[in-house]
Amino acid sequence: MTEQSTAAGQSALKTEDVAAIELKLEHLMARLNSRPRLVLAALAGLFAIQISPWWYSTPDASAYLSIARSIASGGPLANLSSPHLAYPIGYPLIVSPAFLVSARPFVLISIIHWLLALALMLGIYRWSSRQAPRAALLITALVMSNVSLWNYYHRTLSELAFMAVAIWTVQAFNEALEAREGRGSVAWLAVASVLLVLLSQIREVGVLFGGGFGIAILIRALAGRIGWGSLMWRGTIAILPAALSVLVFMRYDQGAAEKAAAAHAPVALGTHVAGFVDPSMTLAARLDEGSRLRLSEIGRLIVPGMFKTYGRRGQWLNANMLVFVPVVAIVAVGWWRLLWARREVYAATLPLYFVLYVLWAFDADTRYLLPMIPVLFASLWYAIEPFWHWRLMLMAAMLAVHLGVSIGYWLSKEVPRARECNRHWPAVERLAAAVRRDSTNVVAIGIPECVRLMMVFSLDRAIVAAPVAANNADWAIVPSDATEPASFTSVATAGDYRLIRRR
Repeated sequence: MTEQSTAAGQSALKTEDVAAIELKLEHLMARLNSRPRLVLAALAGLFAIQISPWWYSTPDASAYLSIARSIASGGPLANLSSPHLAYPIGYPLIVSPAFLVSARPFVLISIIHWLLALALMLGIYRWSSRQAPRAALLITALVMSNVSLWNYYHRTLSELAFMAVAIWTVQAFNEALEAREGRGSVAWLAVASVLLVLLSQIREVGVLFGGGFGIAILIRALAGRIGWGSLMWRGTIAILPAALSVLVFMRYDQGAAEKAAAAHAPVALGTHVAGFVDPSMTLAARLDEGSRLRLSEIGRLIVPGMFKTYGRRGQWLNANMLVFVPVVAIVAVGWWRLLWARREVYAATLPLYFVLYVLWAFDADTRYLLPMIPVLFASLWYAIEPFWHWRLMLMAAMLAVHLGVSIGYWLSKEVPRARECNRHWPAVERLAAAVRRDSTNVVAIGIPECVRLMMVFSLDRAIVAAPVAANNADWAIVPSDATEPASFTSVATAGDYRLIRRR
């Protein structure tokens, strides 16, 4: 036997082995898809064990909780004692009941997040069962095992609520597309319209799902499946209420910012409209940087273990992009197949969402495109579905690695950081009690960011980080072993920190 024939025999054997493994995976997925409750229950349990009394602090998280607390107290609406909210009230409204039970209701909010995760998981499974039946459980598990989703699941931010409402908004829109004209179609449109208003009040960008519905019915109208008159009335019913709600909030937000500025009250942030017209960045620079950020974001969401990989601003030629660009190209091919095979709303929304965040050329980890992760994984499946010899093996391997990365990062990074930070609550509460009745300015000098944000939460006011005591600061929080400035005197010490006051 020649070497060539031996090599050919080994190659054939390997191909047969791969085919046999794939066939076993096909049978396994068929059995699991017929009885999905076990997998869904396991995913629900995986999120349940992450319910925690710890607060994972961020600046945005502080703002959301401040608004939620003002809602629970009966108003007026305020963000860190300022009338300028800067954020829509949808997510604060969802978590605000927790403040009726406790002043520091982090475990209750964590339970609310778990319920939102369940709603998201069930919505993804229902959606993917219709768009990619053979891979429905895999797509659901890939999304729910993603480390970025886990990170935002832990934080009091709007991502999880937005995704949970978005997936059911898509369901309602798709039902309206499939329903015959009449009561059924109008009923589903009414449901979708209400959900779209809620979605847009969690994050204004939610209104783009109405645009996705418009694209989906346009595609069907061009194919002769829906009349043009039907397109107009369906689009109007679906989109108009949400668009009006966004305009109302933007006008309110702008007016509140002007009111706060006139009263010399603290302003939480600039408006989102101001971010789009930032004169410091030209349109060409915005498109360049926004495209790089969003392409990288898709790659970081899809490729296991790359969620923390960064390239420098404006740097296209780096090792990360050599991975991300081919991945995005594969996803784009699959997205095109998905859109024209199903003509449904989620796939139609993706390009609108992508373009908007290209224009919004700011970096925020993976949180901007995270709501698109179900359609990204579904698009990946549509791209590799013809390669039946290894498609399930690839998706199953990705799931295993994603889950391993998420569990590893949670246990090795998230849990230790949260435990270390939250041990300072007694000290924070004691220092906050000493300054709570005084409305003058407070700064933080040389203390950890999470401790500063805990003080922000406790006092419900802005506290800036400063290298030295500012001239307009009456109070400062410093490490207990720090040398106090000459013009300050110590008022209270608790744990590792000390509160000082200007003489």
